[in-house]
Amino acid sequence: MGVDLTPIAFLFSAPFIIVGLYRYRFLHIVPIARDRLIEVMADPMILVDRHGYIVDYNPAAQQLFSISKQSYQPLVNVLPWPALHTVADTLETVRVELNCPAHPDRFFDITIVPVESHDGSPSGRLFVFREITERRRSEQRVKEALQRFTDIIEQTPLVAIQRFDHHGVILEWNRVCEQFYGYTAAEACGRRVQDLILSGHAVTEFEQQIEQIWATGQPVPARKWQVRTKNGEERWLYSAMFPLFSQGQVSDIVCMDVDITDLYRAEENLRRQRDQLDTLYRLTLDWLNRRNGKDLLQAITDSAYRLLNVRYVELLLAEDDRTLAIRACTPLLPTQIESAALAALSWRAFQSRQPEIVLDYTQWPERTPDYEPLNFGPAMTLPIIVGDECLGVIGMARARQEKPFSSDEIQHAVLLTQLAALVLDNANLYSQAQRELAERKQAEEQRAKLQAQLVQAQKMEAIGQLAGGIAHDFNNILTVITGSVELAMLEIDSDHAIYPELEAIRQSAARAGELVRQLLTFARRQPGQPQLVDVNRQINDTMNMMRRLIGEHIQLQLQLDEHIERVMIDPAQLEQVLINLVVNARDAMPNGGELTIRTTSQYFSVNDLPPLRQIQAGKYVLLSVCDTGVGIAEQIRPHIFEPYFTTKPMGQGSGLGLAICDGIVTQHGGFLTVDSQPGYGSCFTVALPAVVTELQQVVNVHTADTTTRMTGHEVVLFVEDDPNVRQLGVRLLREHGYTVLEAKDANEALQLAQQYGDRVQILITDVVLPQTDGLTLARQLQSALPHLHIILMSGYLQRMLADGSTPPYPVLAKPFNRYQLLSLIRQTIDRVA
Repeated sequence: MGVDLTPIAFLFSAPFIIVGLYRYRFLHIVPIARDRLIEVMADPMILVDRHGYIVDYNPAAQQLFSISKQSYQPLVNVLPWPALHTVADTLETVRVELNCPAHPDRFFDITIVPVESHDGSPSGRLFVFREITERRRSEQRVKEALQRFTDIIEQTPLVAIQRFDHHGVILEWNRVCEQFYGYTAAEACGRRVQDLILSGHAVTEFEQQIEQIWATGQPVPARKWQVRTKNGEERWLYSAMFPLFSQGQVSDIVCMDVDITDLYRAEENLRRQRDQLDTLYRLTLDWLNRRNGKDLLQAITDSAYRLLNVRYVELLLAEDDRTLAIRACTPLLPTQIESAALAALSWRAFQSRQPEIVLDYTQWPERTPDYEPLNFGPAMTLPIIVGDECLGVIGMARARQEKPFSSDEIQHAVLLTQLAALVLDNANLYSQAQRELAERKQAEEQRAKLQAQLVQAQKMEAIGQLAGGIAHDFNNILTVITGSVELAMLEIDSDHAIYPELEAIRQSAARAGELVRQLLTFARRQPGQPQLVDVNRQINDTMNMMRRLIGEHIQLQLQLDEHIERVMIDPAQLEQVLINLVVNARDAMPNGGELTIRTTSQYFSVNDLPPLRQIQAGKYVLLSVCDTGVGIAEQIRPHIFEPYFTTKPMGQGSGLGLAICDGIVTQHGGFLTVDSQPGYGSCFTVALPAVVTELQQVVNVHTADTTTRMTGHEVVLFVEDDPNVRQLGVRLLREHGYTVLEAKDANEALQLAQQYGDRVQILITDVVLPQTDGLTLARQLQSALPHLHIILMSGYLQRMLADGSTPPYPVLAKPFNRYQLLSLIRQTIDRVA
């Protein structure tokens, strides 16, 4: 009709526009437009400064709260609203629903947004009020309607009525339900229908019907259900389900049941008589198509049970000349009965190779007293003969009050037993052939798997040698660059023209150092800083971060075993492994899904451990990250731990994530496995050795502590073969008050230590030195000077600790900056002091 809806849309979106403008400090650009927009707003708005004084408000706020025109009034005086002031006392955005003390019957949706000044500091808060009184009244009317519906359900006779939610959790349970199923309303409400009265395939079918109703909003056709009552009785119901709606959406489902157990049993009797006519023909086809031995044996007893109208059938196979064991029976025997129910009669048939029949097993002199409660009457056992060998016996029995076996029934039983003998003989031949093929295939697969793992191990070793070869020299270069830039930056003011360029150089050097550490990590040559870590606590500490990473479209579940042991690992590296696996799981579920983090412990024997891994048998703590995403294709799976291999689009993945995770886990004595099925998801499991006994923790400081004193007056012996690194370190220390003795190798260091003696208080030495190594030098000097403090410097610690042990002294990783060097010196001296 040509109506322009733009002004109306603008008014509805105006509160959010105002909030955004205040939030991002744009109001100073358009003051006239701002004032006009605030004035036409229907929602009351009040702006206060950081001291809580009103600096602005719109007419709607003035009218609602009767704000006087006196300027700069405290908000607490204008709005005596304690609940509002309590939630407003924060620097974060808050949204809350409250009723107004001046108008108790009116409710408001209140948004409180912090406002920042030009320099980013807090300058005040913006309050936006939107009335929701009518919505609250509508909710109350819905509640009253639901109560009326509940009364109807309770008063309906002869029909069992339940109301449940999307997951089948029971919300309403009328008195007829209590009569049908035996559960009171108090016992039923809060439990799922599936868990209470359903079992087997009925659970899956029931859940599918719930999903269909919820998705379509339409009732499903009525059908029959087999249910289980509280006392264990199986009954049949004719059931209809239909949805209830709230605000246009399906809110609950109502189910109405009628008991048809008697009618169903009558139909079953007629069906059983009809089935007996064609059972033998169908049995031949059915049994020959069965390849699973247990399934075949159960099919034989099930078929005999239906064909001969008996109350019990068992099939026993001979394990040797003295042992007959039940391999299948219909129905199942009571749990307290462990031997064959017709044992004596079965042995007679097995030894005579002829059918054995008794008219009343309960009165038979050779009966087993334990089975008298079963009340067997007519009983018959038939041998299963193949050639000259008796494979076993089929036994069957009826209830005591039932008729004996007729001649036709005995003939049918003999024919059925002969057919079973033929099929079992064929099944044995087929099983032997299948076993041979399976063993051959398994051997070939194991050989191929070992070969692939060997190639992968060789590839990672080659990469590790390459990364380790350049790490030491490259980190020395980065140390000089970092230190020189920091010294240059100390000589100029932050507003100097070249200060940004120097900062860029410093940051680039830091990124280069991080890249070297990543290369060493996935090459399994960077030991990190191992500590005793509680894996469950580490997971809980990163929960908030993980929830932000995965988003709201993914459901996160924790299944943490409270009794697992601690592990020895670098906490930061464990967190890196966990976050990498969580991010990969998130990326595998772009449309949402379920992410499960699980911990448990398990003992691994030598045969259970992955081959070609330098790990030991013992107890391991398992950390699993499982998703319901797209899964990993089988042809891709062998390559996922290779560096720079990624399936993500260009620019969205470096290919280092899983390689780094595998390197971290391996260098801490563990292993990483993956189980995945395309279309169903993946499960990555980290296995780390459990620390059963308490170990002394060694803490190595690598990061700067800005609260630590940077200066000192001690005498420092600084040993470094690289002249650039040595000059840089000596200069840094001297500028911060230390007396520095410098040496380029171990011989010079020993001479200086002998010359200065007890005046030398701390030794800072590189690990890699000419003629000897820094660790050996440290031990020699500490034996002569027991008071001497030691700090090791290394760009590649694996050279010093080839066996993977923990370093005995604090380690300063190269490249380092002046804060890291100076803070570690103070922490080492002060901690010991």
